[in-house]
Amino acid sequence: MKKIILVTAIITAIIVSFGCNKDGKMVETTISGQLRTNGSQAVIKMSTELSAPTVDVYHVYWSGTTGVLGGGGNTYEIIATIPVSSDGKYSITLDLNDNDNYYVGFSNIDESIYIQNHYSFYGSNDVNRHDHINIGGYNNIILYVGATSWVIPRFVNTNPDPNNVDVFDIGYGIGGPDAGIVLDDLFGATDSMMNWVHTTSSGTYYNGYGSDINKAHHVVGKLTRNGITEDVKIIYNVPPFDTSIVVIEY
Repeated sequence: MKKIILVTAIITAIIVSFGCNKDGKMVETTISGQLRTNGSQAVIKMSTELSAPTVDVYHVYWSGTTGVLGGGGNTYEIIATIPVSSDGKYSITLDLNDNDNYYVGFSNIDESIYIQNHYSFYGSNDVNRHDHINIGGYNNIILYVGATSWVIPRFVNTNPDPNNVDVFDIGYGIGGPDAGIVLDDLFGATDSMMNWVHTTSSGTYYNGYGSDINKAHHVVGKLTRNGITEDVKIIYNVPPFDTSIVVIEY
């Protein structure tokens, strides 16, 4: 089934290993939450033929000064693996070192319907991550898993003048150059549906959280209207598990 989307401008902890920084102190920390399908608030789908998904707790050792995970000699280990219940929930309480950094990620998802996009976190910038564990107290962390989805783009010029001479020079987005798809310039009062389907991950933001356009589905280009050329960035949403006509208005 095709959808049309409008876009404008149980829990048992298995302790694997544990390392600590002797310069810090150990603080009791509770980590719990749920795995959901990105682009919705629905619990992830689980296959009865596969092992249950797990949530992994990563311990990052800071041995460098770059502030980037994986840089400056930093390393990490998984210190706990938490089975996920049938309702997608998980929970664990650990003693964590307050001088170190800890994150959660997921494993064992059904890759026939989901895309494991940004977990592993390793190498990502610390300040842009939303699955960071706050040491001490209670952490409620919802993890969003991107579903495999398909997009048919439709570009619509919203200029009310039917004789307009607008030019939308699309730089990248929806398939983009990485997918080998060339998007031609759009001229005038355009309402154009592409004749191809782009396979991608569900949601608006790839990790389920909003703010960083680089982690969002988006189209970037230059729009010339009334003789003025401006850079435009249009964010769009992709519903999970479906082929959707995404209407991109400019």
